[in-house]
Parts: sequence; C-alpha cells; structure tokens
Amino acid sequence: MTIVAMIVALSGALLEYRRLVQNKSYRDIIMSVCLLASGLLLGILQMLKVKLPSLMGGITTAFEPFSKMVESWFS
Repeated sequence: MTIVAMIVALSGALLEYRRLVQNKSYRDIIMSVCLLASGLLLGILQMLKVKLPSLMGGITTAFEPFSKMVESWFS
C-alpha cells in the first residue's frame, strides 16, 4: 500500500513540476523536491521496518526548560 501511495505522489509531483518549470518557479521546485524526498525517505524506511525516534520526544526535550520556567512562576 505504501508503494502505491509513493507512485501516486511521484506522478502528481512530476505533473506539477512541469508547470512550475514553465513558470520558472525555482524556489517552489526546490521546496517541493525537499518535502517529497523527505516523505519518500520516511516511506522507504517504514517499508524496511526501521525504528525511527518519536517526534514527540524531541519536542518534549526542546520545550522542557521553558515549561519548568513557567511552572516556577506559578508555584
């Protein structure tokens, strides 16, 4: 099922890239390629059953000092 979704995404992207090249929207092409490549990479890693770290753990680690600071204000 993941392979089908990847093929559909790639075919849709190729159709969109043709229009973007005609309009000379190179910044949009670069951003779109980066997002598509990261999505395809994550899809391939998922198909290969690679364990990926949780995004929520990274968010918790990043905002924990701010949370403790706000908590100290109200306690």
